[in-house]
Amino acid sequence: MSALIAIIHFDDTPIDADLLARMVDRIRYHGPAAQRQHIDGQIGFGHALQPTTPETYSEQQPVVVEGITLVANARLDARADLVAALRSAGRRAELTDPDSGLIAQAYLAWGEACLERLLGDFAFVIWDSRTRIAFAARDPMGLRRLFYARIANGLLISTEISALLLHPSVSAEPDETAIGDFLLLGRVSRYDKTLTAFADIHRLANAHKLIASAEHFSITRYWSMPVDQPLLHYPRLKDYVEHYRELLKLALKDRLRVSSALFSMSGGLDSPALVALTKHLVDAGELNLHIEIVTSVYDRIHPDNEAYYAGLVSRSLNLSHHILPVDEYLFVPPLADVIEPGEILQPGVDRAVRKRFAEMAVVGVYGQGSDEGLFDEPLIDVLGKLPFADAVRLYRELWRVNGKRPALGGVARWLRQRGQPPIAAYKRPTWLNPDYEQRLHLRERYDALWRWQPSPVHPRRPTVHKYLTFPDWSPEGEYFHRLDFTPLPVMMPFLDLRLIDFLLSMPPQPLFKRKGLIRRALQGYLPAELLTRPKMPLGTLSHTLISHSAAAWVDDWQPQPELARFVQRDAIPLLRRSPESIMENHTALRAVFLNRWLECVSHLPAYQQQPDREIF
Repeated sequence: MSALIAIIHFDDTPIDADLLARMVDRIRYHGPAAQRQHIDGQIGFGHALQPTTPETYSEQQPVVVEGITLVANARLDARADLVAALRSAGRRAELTDPDSGLIAQAYLAWGEACLERLLGDFAFVIWDSRTRIAFAARDPMGLRRLFYARIANGLLISTEISALLLHPSVSAEPDETAIGDFLLLGRVSRYDKTLTAFADIHRLANAHKLIASAEHFSITRYWSMPVDQPLLHYPRLKDYVEHYRELLKLALKDRLRVSSALFSMSGGLDSPALVALTKHLVDAGELNLHIEIVTSVYDRIHPDNEAYYAGLVSRSLNLSHHILPVDEYLFVPPLADVIEPGEILQPGVDRAVRKRFAEMAVVGVYGQGSDEGLFDEPLIDVLGKLPFADAVRLYRELWRVNGKRPALGGVARWLRQRGQPPIAAYKRPTWLNPDYEQRLHLRERYDALWRWQPSPVHPRRPTVHKYLTFPDWSPEGEYFHRLDFTPLPVMMPFLDLRLIDFLLSMPPQPLFKRKGLIRRALQGYLPAELLTRPKMPLGTLSHTLISHSAAAWVDDWQPQPELARFVQRDAIPLLRRSPESIMENHTALRAVFLNRWLECVSHLPAYQQQPDREIF
């Protein structure tokens, strides 16, 4: 994906050109052949371009037009509709314009309200010299990252944390709340989408916009998951199935205007569905690209049958298929030097496989988001959260749609759990530093994490609403060292807003049972043996990796001095010999990952002096 940097001084202090050049050099691996900088008095913008679609190969950023300067990492959907709207607004726009140019024209036409017209994955920064206002935004689902740091005389914004850390006003001091959330949940931004692992650097949350000037700074939400759609009425179940399939095709057509795409395909339903529909669109002449398929498998340490089912798909579609065994990548040091602590159990996979993927195609396509959107919530759970009159009305409507009385499902379980607090997936860590735990109120925060619900909540599909809203969907990863390859931009068609809006407007029964909607939609596209395969969990990989002889070190690792601020090393159980549950052992691994991150932070000056070198 492309990367950007923006330095804005509200007091008119000149930009340090050498500092901007260093920051742009830090992000150049995203666009090794195309980096540009623009300095105009109090602003310095930089960009590293990774071209993917036809119009991007001649694109130049930063964009400077009619008093505004823009940098963007963007991929827009429904481009024809946007171009038509821009022309109606009196702006010059062509389908051959790059997405950055269309965003600039949209801002010039509608100002901050341009966000109501943009559909797709994007992160951008605009400096409007006419009003001396900085304007930045991130897409609704958060598939493009954007970070910022406020400094004494201005603002820094980038898609890369490491670039912001180069500024002398930005420290590498850990954010204690974010570290607590990582230890509780496994990701610093899973609960509070504004946090990063560094106290001076903040994450612009998905669906939010930032507006800043010398006198004003604000961040506000500009989009929320829709909760007020009317129930969609179709006379036949077949109509819902056809509508779903056409929307999924549309999502693929908007995302795959590229020469080649790599599909990370499992033996399940979701990623094979994307491959099959893409192949259909290529055969029909609606897309023109080369399809690569890769399936990562475990032949020995964690056996699965993914290769068999994925092979059924590739053979039925007459596509070449790369089977990638990843047994050799064990849980051994050095762990990944990710810029924020993360649960990366196979650091070798993270390094080698992503590099191999980048050599095979222009973009990557993944199936995340389908399980969440197609989740089957028992009708009793839906009705139990509605006012009585609304529950009766919905039940009657479902009876009419189904042609028979709808099954409530799970009444005994619902009665048993009614009024009870949510059950946490794993116990609260018992090895946190007591002073740190008390000072940050981490026990209360842990309880709040498991009780969290979106507000307002969707009346007919509340769990789907929560599952789509809660995650940080950003697929992008960043490291303390600069990668020696350009990572693939990642596409997630199941998170298309048009598709999500449709799923939330559907009746909660009967097409979500066993993912019936996608199974019916792919009949004739995928082998019957795959469509009738029950969902098969692959088991807990962390337990397999910890049990392997190569992970003997995991009970003997030495803590960094700074770790004691957060964790009691002596209270962590012996993971390879502990009688505790698999999930509790997995949770305790977070202390190991945090320890590695603290080690990398301590070597930050060395990383900055030698950015291409990984510190072990």
